Amino acid sequence: MTDEALTQIKGVGEKTAVKLQAGGFDTIGKVASASKEDLLKIGLNQAEAKGIIASARSLSGVGKREEARSLSGGEERVEGSFWRFG
Repeated sequence: MTDEALTQIKGVGEKTAVKLQAGGFDTIGKVASASKEDLLKIGLNQAEAKGIIASARSLSGVGKREEARSLSGGEERVEGSFWRFG
């Protein structure tokens, strides 16, 4: 049985969720942080990998945090504190 959360990702059904979990990608956040090459290694094709990563990032907000970090020169405000990355 697969984690229902993974099937919230556009393009991920039961079989793809099993592949993702077997590859160590058992949360939306881990899929969002994966590279296309990571997903190719577990048997997805390029189009699937690209779409699944984009959908996972949209669900998790990973892309938005990276964009905000880039625009702020590497600083991110979290609960009133500044964090510097890089």
